[in-house]
Amino acid sequence: MLGKKIMAGEPLYQFSTGECVGFTRRRNIGIVEAISETVVKVFDAKNPKGYQHYELKRADFDKWVNEKVYVLR
Repeated sequence: MLGKKIMAGEPLYQFSTGECVGFTRRRNIGIVEAISETVVKVFDAKNPKGYQHYELKRADFDKWVNEKVYVLR
């Protein structure tokens, strides 16, 4: 998973049923630099300096990958 792009999209729900029918256009939010038991470190060159390196909680990252909010490419 190291070096993979994280593509994020928001789920789209059917108003009348509440069912997820797809996702919005996905965009690259960074590249996975390192993974530990508690943290996923991400790098995004498009962010301003000082914000290019950031961290996600491992539990949140795993949840979003399982829900297909994040897709790794």
